[in-house]
Amino acid sequence: MLTGIIIAGGQSKRMGFDKTQIVYQNLTFMDRAVQLLTTVTSEIIISSNQPQSEYPYPVIKDKYPNIGPIGGLVSCLPLIKTEYAIILPVDLPLFSGELIQKLIQSSDLTKQINILSIDGRPQMLTGIYHKSVQTLIEKQIEKKDYTLRHLLNTATYKMIDATTYRHYFFNVNRPENLKILKNEYEK
Repeated sequence: MLTGIIIAGGQSKRMGFDKTQIVYQNLTFMDRAVQLLTTVTSEIIISSNQPQSEYPYPVIKDKYPNIGPIGGLVSCLPLIKTEYAIILPVDLPLFSGELIQKLIQSSDLTKQINILSIDGRPQMLTGIYHKSVQTLIEKQIEKKDYTLRHLLNTATYKMIDATTYRHYFFNVNRPENLKILKNEYEK
């Protein structure tokens, strides 16, 4: 069994407003992420520094503010009741259930981290993490290293090739990304 963790951040500095509430194909980004994760789990935690009161899930603020997604992950992992958490960022509106199934089916649960990759590059926020990585993340943060990818230097991991699904990883972080999403994908 898995716990879902939605990395929703909350500052949205580059976007200029809360990304979770952007509507794409009649669903907010947050609704989309919740919908995807509820296909594989009923246990969901939202990592956000903004209120998300419309959802019946715990909303966890960063234990270490302003250090990026690693701060959300380190704040949520201690709260999971399962051995593993499936991580999904809120700003991938094209991500699909098909890709979640690929991740789950291809994972090696003898590894601490199973992540999707594109052209050999790890997509750290689309993966399955064992709760034991919490200790590794804490040690990394103590060293003031906030790059989530550096976790692969200390954890056991498997990368799962998702290169053929490249367009599912279209990240909406800036107003110009939102314009591309609306113009090229919303048809």
